[in-house]
Formats: sequence, structure tokens, C-alpha cells
Amino acid sequence: MEYSIVERLKEETAKVEKIVKDLISAEESSRVKNIISKDDLIITYSSLRKIPAATLYWILTVLNTKRKQPVLSDITSFLTHIAPYRKDYSLLAITSNPSSLKRLHDVYRLLNVDMVVLSESMPKGIKYSNVMLLNFGNTLFQNNLGYTMYLSSLALEIIPETLITRRTSKLCDELINIASIVPSLFERYKDVLNNIVDTLVEERNIVFLTPSYLRNVIDTYLHLAPYRFKGKIFSHDLSIVFEECPKPRNDTTYVICRTGVEELSYKFAKFSCGLENLLDLNLNVDPVSASTYLLLLMEYIFRYLNTVCKKSHNNS
Repeated sequence: MEYSIVERLKEETAKVEKIVKDLISAEESSRVKNIISKDDLIITYSSLRKIPAATLYWILTVLNTKRKQPVLSDITSFLTHIAPYRKDYSLLAITSNPSSLKRLHDVYRLLNVDMVVLSESMPKGIKYSNVMLLNFGNTLFQNNLGYTMYLSSLALEIIPETLITRRTSKLCDELINIASIVPSLFERYKDVLNNIVDTLVEERNIVFLTPSYLRNVIDTYLHLAPYRFKGKIFSHDLSIVFEECPKPRNDTTYVICRTGVEELSYKFAKFSCGLENLLDLNLNVDPVSASTYLLLLMEYIFRYLNTVCKKSHNNS
């Protein structure tokens, strides 16, 4: 375990946490709460913002059961397949790509859509009244973490009183106070993390098997893998084990990323499929907050791998 990386992650998480807490109490956040309260809501995202978009989608779908289920779509699919044909909806867009702002503004202007766009930046000299500028840091990790914490907290705030339970109350506190548990989080999963890193450094394969609500975290990081490891890391939906068992291979380690609700899937993979090189990354948290914890763990893995690549380059 590289504890210097863990310490940096704790510091960065604490800074993001402070920004999120200040934003939640800001008057402008009422615009976001208002839009995500709408029944006919579409949540759309650029490719690097799927993590917060999907987390928001699952909170609104699972915990706010008296409302209509929102639609989740990437921006390109929304613009080509939904916007031209759909009427009477509200839109929350989360984008890290300034070039998508004009396309979204055209939808806003031409179709008169009730819309809020969240973005870190806007092209110079351009102003769009429906864009809220939010910046949680200088890295993909900091902004994905910030957006996830921010939107999750607002989504929990709009849950009707009749649906508030011990579960929702716990989540409200948990999702806004993550920095303090970072050291214990990594201490708990250090053996699995060390195993993943060692496997890759030894030029063997890692296959992540993950339920759909967590897979967006894995897939985001797969695109960011250092070139040395790009052909060594794979991602599949965990449900595949019920359709066709992955073949055990000596050069491959399977990592099941899950929460307690996937216990049956884990046992099926281990016992019915007979996977021997199997690591169980069981996040013992609520499924709707699990993506936030997995984001931290995946950031650690890829920072470590980048460190390995730099050391290897310097020694060559």
C-alpha cells in the first residue's frame, strides 16, 4: 500500500468536501434542486461525467419512489435520438466538454426546454444563462467526486418527508463527510488493492466483473489506463456469470466489485463457475453510495500504476 497516495487522496477529498458544503447552501443550488424535482426529467452527460450522472439517476430511482423514473442518456444520444422527438420534459446536463454547450444551448433556444447545464468552464466571450459553472478541482477525480457528492446531497434533500427513512438520513450524512473515512477505507481494502496492482505489474490480466450501477466507474478508468496496461485490464457486467461462466485462466485474475446485494452473484462466480483467481471487492456500504467509494479506490489503483510507469521510464 502506497500511503503517500492515500494521504493525498484524503487531502483532496477534504478540499472537495468543503467546496460541496459551501455550494449546497448557496442560493444558486435551488436551480438544480428545482430541475431534479421535476417528474419528466432527463439526465444527460458527457463521457467523463457518467459517474455523477448515473449516481444521481440511481438515487432518484431507488429512493424517491413516488416520482416518475428519470431518463439517463449520454449527450450525443440525447441530441440525436431524444431531443428531436420528445416534448414536455426537463433536462439536467453535466458536461466536461465546452464544445457541447453550444449544442445544448441550441436545444434550449429552439425547443424552449426547461434546462440546467453544469460545467467547469465556458468558452471565452460566451454566456449562456442556463449554465452553472462548478469547479471542484483541477483533476478528473476531483470533479467527478465533487459532482457526485453535490448532486447526491441535493437529490437526498428533495426526497419527500413521507419517504425519509434511517437509510436516507444516514446517506445524507455519509455522502458529505467522506474525507474522514479515507484512511480506514484503504486499510480495509488494502489486500485486494495490492493484489490488483501486483497482478498488473507482473504483466497478467485483470477482469473487473461489476453490476451496472458501478460499472461506469470502472469503464471511466479503463479509458485512462497507462499505455503499458491498456491490454491487460477488462470490464464486464457481473450478470454475465449467469449466462456464460468466464473461463478460468492462469494469467487472469477476476475482481468482483459489488455490495452485499450481489452476494448470490459472487457465490455463483466462485462456486458454480469455479473461478479460482478471484478477488472479492465487497463494498460494505449502501448500493447508491458505493460508486463514490469505488471512485476513490480506482483512483488509488491508477495513480499507483502511473507511478510504476514513471519509475520504469526513469530507470530505462
